[in-house]
Amino acid sequence: MKKAIDQPTSRRRCALVAGLAAGALPSLAPLAAVAQGAAWPQRPIKLIVPQGPGGGVDIVARMLAPLLGEALGQPIVVDNRPGASTNIGAEYVARAAPDGYTVLFGINQTATMNPHIYPKLSFNALTDLVPVTQTSTVAYVLTVNNELPVKTLGELVEYARKNPGKLSYGSYGAGSAHHLLTEMLSGTAGIQMTQVPYKQPPVTDLISGNIQVLVDVSAVMLPYVKAGSVRGLAYTDAQRHPAFPNLPTLSETYPQLVMVGWHGVWVPKGTPQPIVDRLNSEFRRIVQLPEIRRKLADFSVQATGTSAAEFRDIIARDYQRWRTVIRDRNIRID
Repeated sequence: MKKAIDQPTSRRRCALVAGLAAGALPSLAPLAAVAQGAAWPQRPIKLIVPQGPGGGVDIVARMLAPLLGEALGQPIVVDNRPGASTNIGAEYVARAAPDGYTVLFGINQTATMNPHIYPKLSFNALTDLVPVTQTSTVAYVLTVNNELPVKTLGELVEYARKNPGKLSYGSYGAGSAHHLLTEMLSGTAGIQMTQVPYKQPPVTDLISGNIQVLVDVSAVMLPYVKAGSVRGLAYTDAQRHPAFPNLPTLSETYPQLVMVGWHGVWVPKGTPQPIVDRLNSEFRRIVQLPEIRRKLADFSVQATGTSAAEFRDIIARDYQRWRTVIRDRNIRID
């Protein structure tokens, strides 16, 4: 004869099982997050570029996007959101859902310069954006309009001293890297030039003579120098460019002025770590492909591909360097 089951005992056992199951659920949450990350991506990804089409960072983003799309199995849509010295595009990403479908492909200015210049930003580039990888580095070129009667850096400085305030230079806005670099040069050389801000690359206005001076990345400017459309006066890396051995470095005249920018990838705070890791892995792999390294080199861009930790260290180092420069030049935008 079967022994009857005591109903209160049965209920207690059911409650115990239910309690154990409920207690196990929190421990399963990280596994669910990993599974969600593993399933990513399931739709196109927006790669936000905080400058206009044709700029140096845009060139690199469009070079890498198709290969990233192939690796992830989804289209990568390059979305240019220029303005406010990269702040518009960066804020768009910082405010986006942290689901891996909105990625910032930007420049050093966003996290290392802007925090010192714009005290009233509605986002914090150091805490609202998660560094993924530095993809590449790039130097700048000091160029002038062909009609300007100068052929060397020394002649430009002499001309500017004799004509204070009459030379205008292009930038991507007040506080942009191009603005700061030109101001560093002006301060070191003791000259005064007038800034003209642009949302799009200013090179067409340099060629036409609407502005006379432009410091921009080598990826943008060296093709125009090679074509003779503008005149190159100086290269901002520590060594002369191998393809332009007759173009002096800025540091040959002013040893303290070695200026190298970089491109990097960020995602919104809260993005699952598996997605961050996958983006890091794919970007690092892509920039080290021989074909991509050659293409980047053609634009005078050097492939890097860092770990996320290395990228954070780079940001921290440059953040301190630019804080000193910006403070000494008293550059601030309210």
